[in-house]
Amino acid sequence: MVEPDLIRAAQKGDRDALITLLREIETHVYRTAFYILNNEQDAMDAAQEALIRIYTKIGSYEEKAQFKTWIQRIVTNICIDKFRRSKPTVSIDEHELVFRENIPSKKKCLRLMRPRISGTQSTGCLSITGQSSS
Repeated sequence: MVEPDLIRAAQKGDRDALITLLREIETHVYRTAFYILNNEQDAMDAAQEALIRIYTKIGSYEEKAQFKTWIQRIVTNICIDKFRRSKPTVSIDEHELVFRENIPSKKKCLRLMRPRISGTQSTGCLSITGQSSS
């Protein structure tokens, strides 16, 4: 547990207090990140980013919440951001988009032509509801 006097000193600009504070919490920060991300390298990256954020935002900490809770919220938010950034994406440049106009249901259809894989062509169709141009 971090001493409240150390937190207050760090908030007032005492650089040594801030460094001591960061050293005291770095293991907890890493463990929290590893628990969420389940990957050592990603956890190290998230922990480093969290420590930098704590370093820059220590002045905004209010004693309404426990310091540990404040730290965990920062680490959790950074981990969530990492998940968002690592979502698999599909490049439009890798696919050919074809609009089909003459569909009996009067819905436009966006056909996604995927690159040929093993001699077959895979397609998908996304219906777009709206007024027909006919």
